[in-house]
Amino acid sequence: NPFRFEMANIREQNSWVHMHDHDGSTEKAKDAVRIAVAKAALLQDLFPKTVPVERAAMVVGAGVAGMQAALDLAAAGIKTYLIESTPSIGGRMSQLDKTFPTLDCSQCILTPKMVDVGRAELIDLMTYSEVDAVEGYIGNFDVTIRKKARGVLSMADAET
Repeated sequence: NPFRFEMANIREQNSWVHMHDHDGSTEKAKDAVRIAVAKAALLQDLFPKTVPVERAAMVVGAGVAGMQAALDLAAAGIKTYLIESTPSIGGRMSQLDKTFPTLDCSQCILTPKMVDVGRAELIDLMTYSEVDAVEGYIGNFDVTIRKKARGVLSMADAET
């Protein structure tokens, strides 16, 4: 079983480090082997198990990089949750007039990406939201998203 393997790294941790102290290096190597054998005696068999995986991804931050990541995932057929903490997407690039060093129009780059994100069926965009908690393990996470209030509904304005 590969999970019961333990290695004593004699070359890097003893021979090369103590190349001028042969006796000290030998004693240290013997100790390293004793420790590895003792640890290996305590190791238990582990077996891989198959678990269901939800084929979905979450991208935190809807700046230009986050939008591109979400678009790439969606193009690969993966359901993508795009989380943005502010009310609008675009990040810092939406505040710029030109990009460096080419001085390209930043909105000419950003606007088509924003439109593509809005139109993508596999992208679930959540603005004014934050990740509150993450639990689980690789391939099967449970994520709690906190959506911030966009306004206050007065009881006088509410329909009954």
